[in-house]
Amino acid sequence: MRLTILICFLMGSLFSCNRVDDDTAIDFESEGEIIGRDASLCACCGGYQAKFDNREEIFQFSELPEESDIVLSNSNFPIKIRANWTEGVSDACSLFISIEDIELAD
Repeated sequence: MRLTILICFLMGSLFSCNRVDDDTAIDFESEGEIIGRDASLCACCGGYQAKFDNREEIFQFSELPEESDIVLSNSNFPIKIRANWTEGVSDACSLFISIEDIELAD
């Protein structure tokens, strides 16, 4: 009887484990904040402004990745973030960036 209970306990323990696969976690290269909307009227203006990693430059971007949960249209700025981004996506507008991955920072 004890053996049956022990086997049932072990089988229940094995099947009730939920293993989290950490391979889907994203490693973020930068921390920063989205400052707000850029209402300037120039060829390299518009969209949103962001600062990263204590750099002095204020970068511009027009959209977030589709899988982002951040809704910019009704947010209170600044928004602290972690992100992966690419600088210099436009030759004419050197501070325009593309954000590949983003999440809210704590």
